[in-house]
Amino acid sequence: MHTYSWLVWTAAALICISVTRNPLYLILFLFVLQIVYLMIAEQGDEAQLFVNPIKFTLFVVFTTAIFNVFTNHFGDTVLFTIPGKIPLLSGVVTLEAFVYGMTNGLILSGMLTTFSILNLALPMRALVHLIPRAFYPIAIITSIAITFAPETRRQLNQVREAQAVRGFRARSVKDWMPLAMPLLIGGLERSIQVAETMTARGFASANDVHIPNIYRLSILGGLLMLIGGWIVSVTSSFQYLTFGLLTLGSVGVMIAFWWIGKQTPRSSYKKERWHISDFFIILFSLLALLPFVWDIPGISRETLYYVPYPRLSVPPFEPITGTLTLGLLAPAIIFLITKTYAKERST
Repeated sequence: MHTYSWLVWTAAALICISVTRNPLYLILFLFVLQIVYLMIAEQGDEAQLFVNPIKFTLFVVFTTAIFNVFTNHFGDTVLFTIPGKIPLLSGVVTLEAFVYGMTNGLILSGMLTTFSILNLALPMRALVHLIPRAFYPIAIITSIAITFAPETRRQLNQVREAQAVRGFRARSVKDWMPLAMPLLIGGLERSIQVAETMTARGFASANDVHIPNIYRLSILGGLLMLIGGWIVSVTSSFQYLTFGLLTLGSVGVMIAFWWIGKQTPRSSYKKERWHISDFFIILFSLLALLPFVWDIPGISRETLYYVPYPRLSVPPFEPITGTLTLGLLAPAIIFLITKTYAKERST
């Protein structure tokens, strides 16, 4: 699948999750995301993930719910009361606070799962390739940052295997303390090796690029216009002046960076190609996003907003919105179809 189709899918999922606070929609989102994750994990390298999204979801939802229960003493459905004058803790413990905390945990878990899927689906080269050519020197640092966690995870797996061969089992944190520093250093060394390999192959080479003064002035003027537009929007109500300054400033900066990027040559051994599956992913992702950002006749957007206070009630649910949400399953369905087709060809 193409990089940009994955980016559209990720953006649609994140916007949908951040817009609604309805726990029914959030649970449906997590169900869809977990299916996509399980499908993509079969072909991806799970060492790229420092934590398992499924286990993290259970941990975060439970932790945020418990934390909110003991720190937020609002709601009519009282479960029990914590006596005394303990700061934050003393007071009533309500069912509404538990549901509100669980909703926050569902949002955080959905965002992390979405980024985990993107990290599994796209290789490191695809993520670095998204950096504009004007910032290619930064890509070396980015490659180290991106690969540090997965390389440390691989190093951890190797340490575990080596300790198992020796018959040693780490039963507590104290047993792992002597191995913590070699583990971190090993992961960092592997990340630096990746960056050195990229540099040796000519990636982000330090060739001097002469930048004309007009483009330097364009960047400076664009940034000043952006700052001016922001100041005008905060201090006055001149909407047209704000829009004009922000637009001119953005265009000036983008033109300057585009020209600088053109002076930096780039070659690719393997170019990505668009497939019909990429169009389906983008189409269904946009369909899933539509009821969350646009007022559609016949679809109530009021179901997106839900607050359990002061008394807990059943969250509303729009069947059409829930059905369109299933469009985010497109990557999993396409992966399943591709896997079935490849198995039939092999037999």
